[in-house]
Amino acid sequence: MLFNLGRRSGGLSSVLLTGAVLLALAGPAFAADLDPSHAAATPLAEAAPAEAFRLFDEVRARMLGTAVFEDDTGVGVGAEILSSGLPIDSGNSLVDFVFGPRLHAGVVAPVDSDPAYGYAGFTWTIPVTDALFLEASLGGALNTGGDNGPLGCVATFREAAAVGWSLDEHWRILAGIEHLSHADLCGDDNPGMTSVSASVGYRF
Repeated sequence: MLFNLGRRSGGLSSVLLTGAVLLALAGPAFAADLDPSHAAATPLAEAAPAEAFRLFDEVRARMLGTAVFEDDTGVGVGAEILSSGLPIDSGNSLVDFVFGPRLHAGVVAPVDSDPAYGYAGFTWTIPVTDALFLEASLGGALNTGGDNGPLGCVATFREAAAVGWSLDEHWRILAGIEHLSHADLCGDDNPGMTSVSASVGYRF
């Protein structure tokens, strides 16, 4: 379950790659917005009218397998909360998607290794079918290892991606991957940390 993606984390490249993947996945769903002659709505444009914003829309329990490059591996448990999407209604589904992500915040505590960390940021959800969906997240994290810890910096970027399945109106399961690194902003020592995760979520 644990794996090594390379000695260097390439944190800045990971941030850029996350954005590129997000746009590539979302592009087909918004193609009609780029062509005024298309009157038919895309799946995202057919979504129900925007509801009132909810800060606490979903809670998740998480299990993670973590690898700090060429240094340490371990298992962690975590919890995460997510809001509903930001209430953007521009009339353009691409603009609404890009500027209307969900807010998220969470914590991860290691079972047998360091460091623990808390994180926050933005999550974009791309529905594939009524049940299947994809997620991409971007934000930041603070860890307990400090500047001399295994991540080389107390503050890092955090990028994540997941595939999920809605079991019903409330329950959902997800499998994902996430990466933490400081993109060399704290010096050349940038080992990074990558985790694979399994999550169970409940939407209120």
